[in-house]
Amino acid sequence: MKLTALLLLSFLFCAQVVAQVSQPHGDLLRGETYVIEVPKGWNRPSAVRSCGEPLRRTREGYETTKFMRVYSKRKDRCGSVLTIIEVQNCKCYQEIFERDSVSALADVTRVKVIYRSINDRKKMIISSYKADRHPETNELSALQKVEWYLQGNKCVYYISFSSCSMFLELLPQVKGIVASLKEI
Repeated sequence: MKLTALLLLSFLFCAQVVAQVSQPHGDLLRGETYVIEVPKGWNRPSAVRSCGEPLRRTREGYETTKFMRVYSKRKDRCGSVLTIIEVQNCKCYQEIFERDSVSALADVTRVKVIYRSINDRKKMIISSYKADRHPETNELSALQKVEWYLQGNKCVYYISFSSCSMFLELLPQVKGIVASLKEI
């Protein structure tokens, strides 16, 4: 009897451990041609509809899907925002970059532009910041932003992350999010 109870308890414990390991540690976002894992703590903005579907639009003649997530902790004065855009049937990420209005802003300082090819996927990373004063305290702060332009087989994936005081704390997590992108 004791042996049966012990075996049953050990079986239940193993089943619980396997269930915890097999569950993703966050949301699995599915675009038209990709899947990306976003860890817990990154939630939909309150203005975005509650369903898990991406926002669909036509931009510059391309069909796009877009997910936005904000980091739920309020330590960052200006918020931490993650944006994932899929540009369908686009063969050149540089074309999207040149058309992107953010690249033409005069008050943004570009820190670094990196061109790389990882696993036959071309990518361009842009790191920038914009100095600004807090509207209430007049304290100087900098909005930092990193943008990834990833060339897929048939699509371009644009991922951006912007934050103020939590930028360096969240950047490794966001790099993990970018690395988790898989084309389907």
